[in-house]
Amino acid sequence: MDYYAGIDVSLECSSVCVVDGQGKIVREAKVASEPEALIAWFAALEVPLARIGLEAGPLSQWLFAGLQASGLAVELLETRHVRDAFKAMPVKTDRKDARGIAQLMRLGWFRPVHCKSLPAQEVRALLTTRKLLQSKRHDVEMSIRGVLRGFGLKVGPTTPKTFERRVRELVAHHDTLQQIAEALLKTRAVLLCEFKTIEKRLVGLASRDGQVRNLMSVPGVGALVALTFSAAIDNPSPMRDYQIDQRSSDRATSCVPNLDSEHQLFSGHGPEFGSRDVGPGQQVVDLAVRVAIDDPGEDIGEIAEGLDAVEFAGLCRPANYAE
Repeated sequence: MDYYAGIDVSLECSSVCVVDGQGKIVREAKVASEPEALIAWFAALEVPLARIGLEAGPLSQWLFAGLQASGLAVELLETRHVRDAFKAMPVKTDRKDARGIAQLMRLGWFRPVHCKSLPAQEVRALLTTRKLLQSKRHDVEMSIRGVLRGFGLKVGPTTPKTFERRVRELVAHHDTLQQIAEALLKTRAVLLCEFKTIEKRLVGLASRDGQVRNLMSVPGVGALVALTFSAAIDNPSPMRDYQIDQRSSDRATSCVPNLDSEHQLFSGHGPEFGSRDVGPGQQVVDLAVRVAIDDPGEDIGEIAEGLDAVEFAGLCRPANYAE
């Protein structure tokens, strides 16, 4: 008889449930959310596990990779599909969620999703870190402006290079403000230095990746947008059969305002949207529209060496990717 397992992942401990082919619960337990602990627990069962399921989430990709490397038949489940299956559950607990996932695995009522590769996860982590450093540096600059404004000192228009000099000129005759400005300017300098370090690393990754360089050949697409798009798609093979229809193309166009006849984006920072201060999601939408809007009937498998714009431009939702 085959056996099926469900794992409800939590930060410290995960709830695990094993059922037989008839749906009877064989064993339940709380296991540390570590690949080694889960592998050892399943090995101690000494029963043939046909499938193990866990819902996609922040820790799931790490656990999935560890379980898969050990030879276990593990599946990563689409979050919305699992949520919809559990809507009728009157009381939701980790234990009951694990039971529900195990039953989904037994019945085959699940939709597996793609687990992003380690390189793709690393690129996404670098992009997130870069955005965080950029945001905090901006917050520090605005805080300096706000503090000085309370004393009637207006920084006015500056550039990244002239900002520090302008602040020092304004606080030159205020001891308290000098101390405040010095602390904040040092913080800004550190954030700027680390920001440039991360950005240099990203540019280096882009220069060594042929697929990213191919995306950068699209007018207006820089290294950051291309890396964001490539890391978001990761493996395009599950999406090759999807087509963009005219209605979906119209929906994609409505997502991005101010498109002129040449499909250039105007955001107040010029048409080169690769350097705009927008989030990765909007960058991917911009790129998807720019690549896909000209030919609504284009086979997605042919776009940008197989990179698919569908999921992120909102054209259709195959829902087979884990973040």
